[in-house]
Amino acid sequence: MISDYNTFSNNLNIFIDFCENDEIMRIISAQLKTNENVDINQWYSDFQKTGGSFIGSKEYLLPTNEEDRISLLYQLLLKLHSHEIDFHGFCIDAYGKTNFDEMLWAFNDAISRPLIRDLGYRLDEIIEATNKDVRVPVVEKP
Repeated sequence: MISDYNTFSNNLNIFIDFCENDEIMRIISAQLKTNENVDINQWYSDFQKTGGSFIGSKEYLLPTNEEDRISLLYQLLLKLHSHEIDFHGFCIDAYGKTNFDEMLWAFNDAISRPLIRDLGYRLDEIIEATNKDVRVPVVEKP
């Protein structure tokens, strides 16, 4: 969320690795990746067809359904992570920003922040559903 030019790529790698490999997050990310209502390739193609040649003239629409929206946001991060979608190009087209730090601020505000907020809600739901106290117990010495 507070990445800059020097840390964004590394932080994105760490975040995706966590979502794809953590025991609990893997459950959530699997659901987000397999949402049948989301076709990230079609969404990106539709985005590319909007606007003109001016920077920032393209417009994307996010699904109004919360599950579909969060799935799309996560799948977008995966495409950016794998370089199937160019981060710079996306931000120039979508936000009209050419300064990398400004690109990050706009991207994080529109994409990362809503995604991470919802992932936090889902983790809270899992914790409540397991009805376990996940705090580390303090062991008192005799």
